[in-house]
Amino acid sequence: MDDLKLLAELRSDTPRMTTETARRARARLLAATTETEQRTVPTHARRAIVGRRRLLRIAVAGGLVAAAAATGITVVGNTGKGADHRRPEPPVVFQGTPVANTVDLANRAAQAALARPFTAPTPLQWIYIQTRSAPLADSSEPNGPVAPRRRHTTAEWIRADGKKQANMDASGNMTIDDLLPAEPRSDYPYLSSLPTDPDRLLATLRASADEPLGSRDLAVFSNIGVFMRNGLIPPKVQAALFQVLSRLQGVQLVHQATDAAGRSGVAFAIIEEGYLRDELILDARTYSYLGERSVVIKNHVSRGDDGTLRSRKGDIVQWSAQTRIGVVDKAGQRP
Repeated sequence: MDDLKLLAELRSDTPRMTTETARRARARLLAATTETEQRTVPTHARRAIVGRRRLLRIAVAGGLVAAAAATGITVVGNTGKGADHRRPEPPVVFQGTPVANTVDLANRAAQAALARPFTAPTPLQWIYIQTRSAPLADSSEPNGPVAPRRRHTTAEWIRADGKKQANMDASGNMTIDDLLPAEPRSDYPYLSSLPTDPDRLLATLRASADEPLGSRDLAVFSNIGVFMRNGLIPPKVQAALFQVLSRLQGVQLVHQATDAAGRSGVAFAIIEEGYLRDELILDARTYSYLGERSVVIKNHVSRGDDGTLRSRKGDIVQWSAQTRIGVVDKAGQRP
């Protein structure tokens, strides 16, 4: 028997590789073999004038309402109409050396974003987002620390055309309303319209940041957190956003960060007003978005029209985790 005939017989019972399987295998191979580009990144932090009220404003803009939902669920991909409704593919995992710096993290996260499967939602589908967060320790102090040992879960649905939002109360009653205007926008039509070239995207986000020139990069960092937390981002835009993060003035790498669901990761971080470190946390193996945390890094006293606020080193003033995101065909469904 010649070699070619033997090979044909050996492969006769082997299923043919599908196009999708081949594409994912190729993406994993490319990601594993691509050398990380190293560049010099600015390390000095500018003094920001954006206070904690920005954090509070961003949290309110999300419009989340408490819902009875399971917690600690791994982030899943798009499972809406036109997507694969079978068990979601596991996320792409990157093995290798520890992350070296913010440029390295940006490159790895961008590669991971481009390798993950994605199906764009149709305008009348709904984007489901489930969030785990730590509530305020004292509800009468909106700018105070959170209670780190307490958690609550919230869920919302945003229609993909950006015109409607839906919430469900603890009793299972659904309400659908017009999507309230928010700044920055995080609806799918806006996010999908953003430039996919990192330089153009950085210029766009800086131009739209409603802050003085010296603190615009802090505002851009905060706005990217809103995009990740409250929106479904197309892979090419998400890859560009990761690259933008590494180019912002004062952005640092945090090797160990934990989200509000207890998941460990690495983080982009920026210092706010010299005492507060805002962290955007990514999974350390897959580089998918996990959540955010703002932690006081040194004692600080803030005095304003609404009184004096004392912040102690180690206080956490914002802590969240995106535990599930996906696309469904109607409000009330979960992926």
